[in-house]
Amino acid sequence: MARRHKTKKKWPPFGIPREIILLSGQDVWPYTFIADDSGGGCGKVAMPTDAALEDVQAAVFTPLADLTRTFHGVEIGIGA
Repeated sequence: MARRHKTKKKWPPFGIPREIILLSGQDVWPYTFIADDSGGGCGKVAMPTDAALEDVQAAVFTPLADLTRTFHGVEIGIGA
């Protein structure tokens, strides 16, 4: 008798972000995010050093929010 293959649940590549840490660099802004599952990730945004902080936050937050919505189906927001 043939057996069916079990399908494993595929987990998202990262948890829901809860904290983003921005650092300033020369013509790039490196960032790290910490997720709920004690995981996280990092990246950098190519923006001038004298860019407004709100612009840098938006450049980092928008793709991260899109990925969170796609993988987890939840909306995240910027808190103070």
